[in-house]
Amino acid sequence: MSGFLTDNVLIANPATTDLPQFAASAEKLIYVVHHGDDGAVGVCLNEYFGKPLADFSEQYEILASVSPLSLASVTVHSGGPLATELPWILSRAVDIYPHQINNKSLSLNFSQEAFADPSIHMDALVGLGSFSWGPGQLEKEVSGFMWHCFPAQKPLLNRLHFEHKYQSAVDTLLTAKYSSESYRVSSGELCH
Repeated sequence: MSGFLTDNVLIANPATTDLPQFAASAEKLIYVVHHGDDGAVGVCLNEYFGKPLADFSEQYEILASVSPLSLASVTVHSGGPLATELPWILSRAVDIYPHQINNKSLSLNFSQEAFADPSIHMDALVGLGSFSWGPGQLEKEVSGFMWHCFPAQKPLLNRLHFEHKYQSAVDTLLTAKYSSESYRVSSGELCH
């Protein structure tokens, strides 16, 4: 069963958001970068900090080399309630940096080298913080209907009618994931 939630989008079941352990998940769209026997890691894609990337580079030097003009989203994502001081860049899949988490489509990079490499910045996302689950925890929560799960595949996500607060995050994810195939997001649709 492990691994089946890698490259999926999670939205907390609204019925669970009154539970204290799910308060941090309410109304968040979480992209699961990795799910395996060792647990799962994901980042929130629809919550942002209220200041531009340049403002963060004073506190986080690692962000100074990233040009907001090359990113899929010019805002810095508030990726989750854990590791809130740890910057990341979610880019097309690469396997060359020492501190990263990969799936077949995207890489969640924490390495200084990734932030300094402009070749991976195109249509990437930048943020601070993440979500994580221990071994078996996410499977248990999904089987208990705590999450709505959607494979992060272009045809499926384009057919679903997400509320506005989720749709822009889905569009941004699809841009980051499929931009290398010359796809662009336009009015909620992907087009050549």
